[in-house]
Amino acid sequence: MLTADEILVKFAKIFQDSTRASDICVHWGGGEEFVAVLPKTTQNQAYEIAERIRIGLQTSQFFSDEEITCSIGVTQKKISEKEIELFDRVDYLMYKAKNLGRNITCQ
Repeated sequence: MLTADEILVKFAKIFQDSTRASDICVHWGGGEEFVAVLPKTTQNQAYEIAERIRIGLQTSQFFSDEEITCSIGVTQKKISEKEIELFDRVDYLMYKAKNLGRNITCQ
């Protein structure tokens, strides 16, 4: 069985390989959720990056037979939107991806 640390290290490497130096990813909340900030990126570009990360994680070779997947919500901040509204929308999209069967990116 894989440890959480092994999965996090692999995820960090996939994120780094799929994004630019200006992009950041932070652990969000107390569970297994993350937020990525991709400055100067359109929503379509962010979706493509999210898909690279999702597929990269799914197809990664771990030292186990376990399949590791992720569900991703992608959105773009609206001009006058408060941060809490943005996080509510992206959280909704992430849970939508989970409810649609997991291992999906929703926008």
